[in-house]
Amino acid sequence: MRPLLTLAAAMLQSSRALQPLVQRCCAESLAGCAGGLAKQLAVYPLDRAATRLETKKGTKATNVQQAYRGAGVLMLFALPYAIAFHVPFVLVENALPVGDAAARASIAGFLAALAAAPVGVPAEACKRRVQLGAPVKEALGGGRSLYDGFWATAARNVPYNAAAFGAYRFLER
Repeated sequence: MRPLLTLAAAMLQSSRALQPLVQRCCAESLAGCAGGLAKQLAVYPLDRAATRLETKKGTKATNVQQAYRGAGVLMLFALPYAIAFHVPFVLVENALPVGDAAARASIAGFLAALAAAPVGVPAEACKRRVQLGAPVKEALGGGRSLYDGFWATAARNVPYNAAAFGAYRFLER
């Protein structure tokens, strides 16, 4: 009975030690979701116009509703993407040995971008499909085709996140 009580006490102590880390993961995921959505929605009409120009498909947006066609897909993927990015970021940054904060943030941003890519790439594919006129239900289907461009997206996002988070921590000093 005594070893069982000792194990229970150790588990309780370790869960208390993890509580600040779990709270930070939740807070950063929610803040990242809100910030990401605000950014995406602010530039969404421009993104839609760029998609239309690149593909020479789709219809010209003549009102606000058309300009934001497909924005619901962004909202659908916002929280899963934020969790897929910020939880690994916080865990990696916390697990790295104490040293230069900018280097830790850069490494954490690099690895978090890799971890979030399997969520972000399908979100981008669905968004583009809806922008080009596909019904939302049809855009969300597609199996492996949702991952077309995975490595190109990773090649763009991974270095960007490493540089951005490293620079942010460097400038925080």
